[in-house]
Amino acid sequence: MTELTNSILHPLSGETKSVKTTKKIRTGTFIAAWSSLAIGGLKAETEVSGNVSGVWTTEGSPYILIDDAAVPDDDTLVIDPGVEVRFGENLTLTVNGYLAATGTEEDTIRFHTDSDSLFGSLTIQEGGDTIRFTYCRFDSLEYAIRSSDRSLSIEHCLFIDNHNIRIEGGSVFINYCSFYNSLEGLRHIYIGYPNGEGVVSATILENSAFRSHMVVTEAEMALMERNVSFNHRNPNVEPRFSSVAFT
Repeated sequence: MTELTNSILHPLSGETKSVKTTKKIRTGTFIAAWSSLAIGGLKAETEVSGNVSGVWTTEGSPYILIDDAAVPDDDTLVIDPGVEVRFGENLTLTVNGYLAATGTEEDTIRFHTDSDSLFGSLTIQEGGDTIRFTYCRFDSLEYAIRSSDRSLSIEHCLFIDNHNIRIEGGSVFINYCSFYNSLEGLRHIYIGYPNGEGVVSATILENSAFRSHMVVTEAEMALMERNVSFNHRNPNVEPRFSSVAFT
């Protein structure tokens, strides 16, 4: 068992919080593409591309996209708590089937890149069951989530320095999430893309956003309550401060 300590800046209080993550390594049989074995202990790096499904566990983490990957129609990908998913340059993980990414408060699931550049996209296509993200962290992605005609539930998630979140069609429930941006300019969360397809319903409750502008457009029904949004000024546009808002 390995214990890691990370420092995270809380977007509301400005305080730095130390978060301990415990990573469990168990021996056993795991069918995957192993790219490294650490001497003195088992350390996996699983390279993924093409069609993916099944269960991604901590034994195979991190899962590294070396080419575009997709969950096919009628297939399921389950991502266990504590798993790390890394995106290579300009690569996309597309969900045509079903994805369940349910972390815990102690063991979050992380989607990110290893570069200062923003690339990599998690794309969700129209389909059946609601896609759920719980206790996930998204870092430095071009599209942390890009969804089309799908129902989404996003709870207790942390979004840091992503370029965009774009949700068109379907419905979305976002609750107890934090959106934080330390990059130049303003980042956007579009619920119903401007001049694009609107959403059937949007429920946005008790979220916080720092320099990340959340906009709901073209929604048949929308409920937004107890959200906190601050320090939203785009230096490339006339001075304007925006809260979580409808347009």
